[in-house]
Amino acid sequence: MKPDTASILLALCLTLSLCHVDHFMCSYAASLEELVLAGNPALEGPIPDGMATLAFLKTADITGTSMNCSTSPSTKACAQPLPCFLQFAGYQVPMGSDQRCSAVVPKTPQQAARSCPQFANGLLAANAAARGSELPGAGLMGAGMQGMGAQWKMDSSYYQQATCQCGADSIELWNPTRTALRCQPR
Repeated sequence: MKPDTASILLALCLTLSLCHVDHFMCSYAASLEELVLAGNPALEGPIPDGMATLAFLKTADITGTSMNCSTSPSTKACAQPLPCFLQFAGYQVPMGSDQRCSAVVPKTPQQAARSCPQFANGLLAANAAARGSELPGAGLMGAGMQGMGAQWKMDSSYYQQATCQCGADSIELWNPTRTALRCQPR
């Protein structure tokens, strides 16, 4: 029987949740380079913070899912729009016909370790392993994560369009809780 994507993600999340306790358990998961969950609308909830330990991850794609930053109904604003190891970049990218949002990029290993204290040991160990070093925290977050710039593809609805803006030819229309933006042409 072939496992479905939700089962694979659940297994990955369970493995990653043990990474800060048992480094042997996450040795296989930690070498993951690509995670494509796109087009699975049944997937819900936030990206697990345990994914911070995936030092070799080069691409993650969660577009077309129902994943979002909130663990409660999506009408409530998120306290933390991104997982502890990701951040908004200082530049925007197109996200539709007339909408631009900040790109999502990984934090440096040191920033991620500060933001994800529960995974700091596993994160720094994974970074050292990715660089072939025995010293925790020595260098970049794997060749994929920082050196080449990991690609995180997600719909702006994941972070409730927190950093999005409409173009000059449109009017911004936010829902009452400011968790969804629609750009209406003038």
